[in-house]
Amino acid sequence: MQTNIFYFFISLGIFQGFFMSVLLLFMKSENSAANRILACLFLNLTFLLFCMVFMISGYGDMIFLRLFTTPLYFILGPGIYFYVIKYNNSEARFTIKDLAHLIPSGIAIAYYHPKFFSSGWASFIDYNAITDFFWDLFLVHLIVYIYFTVLSVRKIIKASEKNPFSFGPVNSWFVFLYRFFTLLFLIMTVVTIDFRILTNTGFGIGLSDNVIAVFGVFFICGISFKGLMHPAVFFGKPEIFSFRKNAAIMSPERVKFIMNRLNSLFEKEKPHLDPHLTLPDLSEITGFSRTDLSNAINSDRNQNFYDYINSYRVETVKELLSANKEMNMIEVAQSSGFKSKSTFNDAFKRSTGFTPTEYKNFVTTEKTLI
Repeated sequence: MQTNIFYFFISLGIFQGFFMSVLLLFMKSENSAANRILACLFLNLTFLLFCMVFMISGYGDMIFLRLFTTPLYFILGPGIYFYVIKYNNSEARFTIKDLAHLIPSGIAIAYYHPKFFSSGWASFIDYNAITDFFWDLFLVHLIVYIYFTVLSVRKIIKASEKNPFSFGPVNSWFVFLYRFFTLLFLIMTVVTIDFRILTNTGFGIGLSDNVIAVFGVFFICGISFKGLMHPAVFFGKPEIFSFRKNAAIMSPERVKFIMNRLNSLFEKEKPHLDPHLTLPDLSEITGFSRTDLSNAINSDRNQNFYDYINSYRVETVKELLSANKEMNMIEVAQSSGFKSKSTFNDAFKRSTGFTPTEYKNFVTTEKTLI
């Protein structure tokens, strides 16, 4: 009876993981890159859960199963870490150096692949011992990546808390991830210690197999449920789709009234310094609907929402570069509300015709001549 319930529990994770993987892979949104990483994570876990059913049932060639599952275990940690990085900064680019994160997977393949085709491969190594070694290494590997993921999420939350206008579904998502991965870190630490005691002394509960299965199901179902409850997490911010060239006609008086309110707000309270500012956030601050805000900005400035707030960020950059030439460009970008360096450079060049560095050199030269 207990086995049937456990199989049903794992089957739930397999079904949910496959469904969410397909949804995230083919859904177009501003978070598409991060969604694809998460989809690959779900597919990874779905396959591992599927193989785990075979292992527990005693079916299949164990070396064959471990050839495919062991390398995938070592992708979980980096996948979680890179998802958070990419979700926080959609402009982030992965380099050749990032392939180093796949080295543990490569080591597992280097052992199990020849072993599958030749049972005599590395016969001087005890098969059970190497299996325990890879499992022990995976547990530590996952803990390390979860730890750095928790630190990254905490840093993101701390940075957003410094700005009074920073709130909304994006920040609540990071708060959820922080709590989720902190709990996961504590659980995996206990599991790892238990496995180490069991391996060294023969005493222990033997939590690792079952807990990893439970972890996979809860990871898939927990992330899916929370994300679907807040559509902006997966589907992107609604303001991305709010700008239309053929916006609804609005009376000049209404446009002027809204823009006067907006311009006054941005000049006095500077909400554009929040890198996570969204159209729904601005709607809540001003009391105007998202449609009215979008149409007014389009009618008055011929801009969409992001171009409008970036224009204020560019002006802040100019002020900072003129007042403090010692600040580096990353500090200037962050202090002005830009979320990434590439967005900062593109917006500044599009607005002024100069790169930030060229503008800084121009201002410095001008001051020297004066």
